[in-house]
Amino acid sequence: MQFLRKLFSAPVPRQQDFDAALADLRATLLEEGRLFSGSAMYQELQALEAQALGLPAHSPQRGWLFETFTRLQTKRGDSESVLHYGALALHVHNSQAFMDAESCFYLHYRMACAADEEGETALALHHLQTALSTEPRPWLSDEQGLALREKLGYLLHEAGQHAEALACNTRLLHDAKLFYASDTHALCNLLNNLAQNTYELQQFGESQRYLQRRLALAQGAQDYETEADCLFQLGVLDCEQGDPVGARTWFDLRVQRARSLDDPDLIAAALQAQQELIARLRSADEGQA
Repeated sequence: MQFLRKLFSAPVPRQQDFDAALADLRATLLEEGRLFSGSAMYQELQALEAQALGLPAHSPQRGWLFETFTRLQTKRGDSESVLHYGALALHVHNSQAFMDAESCFYLHYRMACAADEEGETALALHHLQTALSTEPRPWLSDEQGLALREKLGYLLHEAGQHAEALACNTRLLHDAKLFYASDTHALCNLLNNLAQNTYELQQFGESQRYLQRRLALAQGAQDYETEADCLFQLGVLDCEQGDPVGARTWFDLRVQRARSLDDPDLIAAALQAQQELIARLRSADEGQA
């Protein structure tokens, strides 16, 4: 029996050896521009994970190991693994805090991105809200802070919390206008989000106004892709509101704009959308007859 206990018990690593090995891997991982084999590092971390079985369950060493896994697996694009090891790291941290505020912030941020990739919107929202609850955040630039708030508005919308998303994005629009000043084209994506928020809340007039503001910015920046998207959305909005004349006007403008660029692919796409709209309107008329 004593022999079996020795055979199946996890080896107890020397703390100095474990710490040194993990520190070396983290240094490689965190060095900007450093090239390394992700698969090889993953195997090394797995070897340390096996050794860590001999450490106390809530030891900081185990916590930092799991946190390091999330950094590596984020780089490797393995979102499922990021969520797995992130949960383990948080379990350790909640039992015995080992991360500083910045490390904890970025762990929650990585988990939010991973959850979003996995289509787990509620989980992504939870982690991003937890990350943003950290105040102050001196490690973030103002622009990064705005981008995270935009992500928050997006997740609120995707979670069906449209009123909350609208409130979030309305505050963000005010702050973003102050930050970007003359670079108003940077507001295009946010204006689109606001149009979507108001649409879901059946504030169709507001949705149209946000789309028209976005259209003007796109035209000023000669951003045809965004311009075409705005014209399409405005046409669909009018169509859904029972305004076929307005809908055709927007779609006709989209065709004219594509022709002005003399791009066969853009023209073909605009014409196809126009024909689909005409067919939809004709079908609606026949249904009412």
